[in-house]
Amino acid sequence: MSEKSGGFDGYLKPGLIVSLQAKSQPEVAAVVSSVTKDLISVNPITHGSELTFQEGEQLRIKNWDQETAVYYWTADIIKILSEQNLVTLSAQTYGKTQRRASYRVTSPVRFSSTVIEATDTEFTGKRIADHNSKNLSVNGVLFETDLPLKVGDRMGLDFHLPHTVNATGWVVRSDGNGIGGHSVAVMFLQMEEEQRPLIELLSLLG
Repeated sequence: MSEKSGGFDGYLKPGLIVSLQAKSQPEVAAVVSSVTKDLISVNPITHGSELTFQEGEQLRIKNWDQETAVYYWTADIIKILSEQNLVTLSAQTYGKTQRRASYRVTSPVRFSSTVIEATDTEFTGKRIADHNSKNLSVNGVLFETDLPLKVGDRMGLDFHLPHTVNATGWVVRSDGNGIGGHSVAVMFLQMEEEQRPLIELLSLLG
């Protein structure tokens, strides 16, 4: 399902954590500072990394809820206040997608991910780079990580195929592996409409 309009204020509120993503860049977690129908101001969580966004640049904003729906907007950056770590964006388009079942994959796939929101807030915004999945389907992924993620933590994932495939999801299982790491299972929500053909490429790797 894709829609032409949908104000920020109908879905977002101050204090909520969303993801921001510029073209060909990793996702960044951000806290909503203020929101109106057409404008939103956010504080990116960068853990000391320099913010690379530019005024006039277009971003994708995503948020997903407990009912397994992803809400997303394309938005233009209209102001960056570096001293306040504040980015203000203007909404352009809006969409919504629902999770649905699809194909299973057996081969490991290289991916990277961003922790969008974590129970342990110190991990919000952390980037996990260049991992291989242990077990992957279009419904979810199992992988090993040093981060002690917890059930309910939210993640954005980028699968490195001929075309990058972006996914969002919830941690549904996180178990210690006995050697200081954690075996984490993430359940995916469905891709945005234009990315559905890309995620189906995963089935060809099985």
